[in-house]
Amino acid sequence: MHRGRSPHRTESKPLCPQYIFDPKYQTTYTIHQCLGKGGFAYVYRATSDSETFAIKVISLSKIQSPSYGDKIQREIDIHKRLQHSNIVSLFSTFQDEFNVYLLLDYCPYGTLLDYINTRPHTRLNESHAVVFLKQILKATRYLHSECKILHRDIKPGNVLLSSSMTAKLADFGFACSISEERRNQQHSLCGTPNYLAPEVIDRRGHSVATEAWAIGCTFYCMLYGKPPFESNHLQKTYDMIKMCTYYLPEYVSVTQRSKDLISRILVDNASKRLSISDMLRHDVFSTLNRSSSHGSSLNSNLDYSYSKSCQNLLSPSAVSSRSPRSLSRISSRVNVDSGLGNDPSSSFSRGLGKTLEKYIRFIDVLLDDASSGSSSRISAEISDENVLPDLFVIKWVDYTNRFGFGCTLKNGIRTALFLDDSAISVTPDERLFAYWPRKMQDECNFFTRRNIATSLLELIEKIDKMRHYMDFNLHASVPVDETKGDVSPDSIHIVAFKKFNHGIFMLLSDGTCQVNLSGYVKLLFRTLVDSILVTVSHNGHHVNFVLQENQESVSPRHQSSVQITEYASALVAAADVFRDFCRDGSTGNLAPILTTAC
Repeated sequence: MHRGRSPHRTESKPLCPQYIFDPKYQTTYTIHQCLGKGGFAYVYRATSDSETFAIKVISLSKIQSPSYGDKIQREIDIHKRLQHSNIVSLFSTFQDEFNVYLLLDYCPYGTLLDYINTRPHTRLNESHAVVFLKQILKATRYLHSECKILHRDIKPGNVLLSSSMTAKLADFGFACSISEERRNQQHSLCGTPNYLAPEVIDRRGHSVATEAWAIGCTFYCMLYGKPPFESNHLQKTYDMIKMCTYYLPEYVSVTQRSKDLISRILVDNASKRLSISDMLRHDVFSTLNRSSSHGSSLNSNLDYSYSKSCQNLLSPSAVSSRSPRSLSRISSRVNVDSGLGNDPSSSFSRGLGKTLEKYIRFIDVLLDDASSGSSSRISAEISDENVLPDLFVIKWVDYTNRFGFGCTLKNGIRTALFLDDSAISVTPDERLFAYWPRKMQDECNFFTRRNIATSLLELIEKIDKMRHYMDFNLHASVPVDETKGDVSPDSIHIVAFKKFNHGIFMLLSDGTCQVNLSGYVKLLFRTLVDSILVTVSHNGHHVNFVLQENQESVSPRHQSSVQITEYASALVAAADVFRDFCRDGSTGNLAPILTTAC
């Protein structure tokens, strides 16, 4: 894969084109709705002739470092070797000027997590859970025994359901060879917190035994509707895992066979934990016939409402970019594959809550080490200077006493949050609008000024007033980047803001947040895989830092760490704002009016 692209490049193509050409197989794919997104990748439904695929699109402009490019290449190299009925197939990989494309199995019923969240009481019938468990075990046994690969992130969100309701293990972004993990002396804490084994938290690395643990947590989640070590705080979750503290709720009817299996998997001593082969020989599978172990029994008994919902989502004529993943928001007790359970931010989005907590943790550790003079657990490298990210807010206007809050981004996108909890974004040329009836929805509706629904005319009038005020009455510290002519309005929108004594905090839908402080200091926070990106703008000078957890202790004398700690008071203020926001869900002047708290 070609990775010789600078992060300073100005070309941008955030939307997947309608047609994609695979030069290797001389095939053109038609792109339909977006199925999901995560990190810097989007997944779309794609068709060619009568076949349907999923296509993962990774923007080259978002690859910020060679190490991230290497990570993508490693994922491709591992995934293309795999051929198993319970693993999502990778058919082809190719790239063009803007993106890398991975052509994958299409699984119309979304993730196992989606399915759990749409069932009564957000848990599965035990017989269905056992079927899925056997399929996950078979996939994992194949990875370990035949391919010598560790997945390192097994969880319900990484298991997809095919058209026949067969479970297929997916997402090999963390995967590595068993021998590579054994040789590694600096073990990273990769994976998803709720599913990490005690030895992974203790930095002793991943193994076939830690995979067994993750599968045990996944089986528990299917039966009881949440992971066994779920809590409100990450450290508490880690402590519960290390002490192996969990319980089996008596109010849920589960057979003794399943309880016995869980108790023999979730053992803190890895040497006493059941292996994958041991699990497959367990009595829990004694009632399965040959057909059900391959998922056919599930397809015939699939709940009608779930099946019909998925069929509607697959309609190519759908205006909004809906997907089976959006069904995870149906339940009021929605489960997420995070390390946190019922965290205070769940009212606006657990994903955004996790992101804010990540920013807080990085800031706290960085400044604690700097003040104590101890070795730095967080490194802060300068990535570039005098360059502002596209999502930097250059102007904002607060009209919440009348109709809402609006802002202009450096890439020219204008976005507004209204008092009825809806949101709109519009392109710099004002030709295309994206509208979210509820700001936290994934799906949005597109329209132009020529085909605006009557019900939306009032909102367009409001955002026009905001635009006019910002354009003619406010002075921006930096100009709009006029080269960003192909930005799409659905790529970002504002979901919350909060005013405080010395400034304002603004949160965007992808977790990007900006804190403007008195004294002309502005901080922009973005998340990137295992690191965060922090932009400091002060008196016309802009510096972009990459903050990463060190794999080993380093001296605090590192030059870039000293530079970012010069803004320690601003970082502390930002962390305090994030904490307040996560604690009370406040959105400043909108709080008393919005129907759903941010």
